[in-house]
Amino acid sequence: MTESPTPREMECLTLFVRGMLAKDIGTHLNIGTSTVQNHIASAYRKLGVSGRSAAARALGIDYLGQSIPMAPPPSPPPDAPVVGVDPPETKSGGSGLYELYVQLGNWRTPPRPRGGRFVLIFAGTMVVMAAVGAFFAIGAFVYGLVDLVHDMTR
Repeated sequence: MTESPTPREMECLTLFVRGMLAKDIGTHLNIGTSTVQNHIASAYRKLGVSGRSAAARALGIDYLGQSIPMAPPPSPPPDAPVVGVDPPETKSGGSGLYELYVQLGNWRTPPRPRGGRFVLIFAGTMVVMAAVGAFFAIGAFVYGLVDLVHDMTR
């Protein structure tokens, strides 16, 4: 008899298949990112799938490879003290930072640094520095030769 995913595993997997990241699912469900990853891995194993698109097919969800937007964070209770935020009456027409942040869409997340790019930049910098050093060394050598020849011709 095969095991079926628990309701929590299905909830995590459904959100994951619909395009949410594990950290966003954790925030949404108020659980840790590693717990979300464990639920997804367990659901994968129980469904006998090995990827997001295969899981989507198993769940009967159309996987488009796109992320879904996060809901805005819950607003604090009315009596909670607000620190570092302008009072509502001083905001300029509802175009606060959060609204600007949401308008960025997929551009919200900065790209991950990649080791290969760093190595190429570092190697290129070293080559340019070596070329500049060689230029000055050759210049000094030529200047010395010219000075030597000039002294011999006097």
